[in-house]
Amino acid sequence: MNSDHPSEHPSEHPSNHSNTASPTEPMGDRHPDTPSPPAVVSALVGRRLPHSRWGFWIPLAIQTFLIALAPAQALYTMAMGKPVVLQTMPVDPYSLFRGYYVTLSYDISSVAELESLPGSEDTLAQIQEDFDEQTSTFDRAIDLYVVLEAPENAATHPPTPWTPVAVTRDRPSDLPTNQVALHGIYRSGRITYDLERYYIPEEQRDTINEQIARIQRETVTDAPQPFVIEVRVGAQGNAVPVGFWLEDAFFRF
Repeated sequence: MNSDHPSEHPSEHPSNHSNTASPTEPMGDRHPDTPSPPAVVSALVGRRLPHSRWGFWIPLAIQTFLIALAPAQALYTMAMGKPVVLQTMPVDPYSLFRGYYVTLSYDISSVAELESLPGSEDTLAQIQEDFDEQTSTFDRAIDLYVVLEAPENAATHPPTPWTPVAVTRDRPSDLPTNQVALHGIYRSGRITYDLERYYIPEEQRDTINEQIARIQRETVTDAPQPFVIEVRVGAQGNAVPVGFWLEDAFFRF
């Protein structure tokens, strides 16, 4: 008799429960189309990959930009900067060259040469005060500006050097057209302008060395030697070298 009523035994019909999901159904019994947690994580990671690529390329682009900035600024200064001639100081021709480079100094490299200029007393006092306050020897570099004035007659060979007329801590912005502010750095009692070291081709070294030695032998004591450097000075005071004159001979860098 029981065999005539199979409906009374629902356990014999599992298909009736397979298509009905209860609210408390375990996670393992989710719909087969629902992605598993590992698949969701993989998808999210995959979506973040473009961001990771940007994280690599953006710093690289910034580094490349910074590396290219210095040559680009030098090219701009060379093209747009004001031509200025600087007077060199006597050097020992036998210690002048180090490898393929020549190291020079200028009359405006000496603090003593600038002490008589307008603004030098206050500027040098501020420099010394800032210098004394610095505790690290690596930080002991102070910015300053030397104002140079063009000569009345520049059409000479070699050209007449520009004359220093003032010293200031801050870059002046209202100079006349015949003046320029050259940026310098005071360090260890000397002033440098990033114009002290130049590359000289090997085939010209001996000729240049002999000419410098002869010029210094023939130059009267305390007289400006006919050995000057031609540079271009930008609006911010930065300068790039163009070449130098040994008497009436010009050597381009």
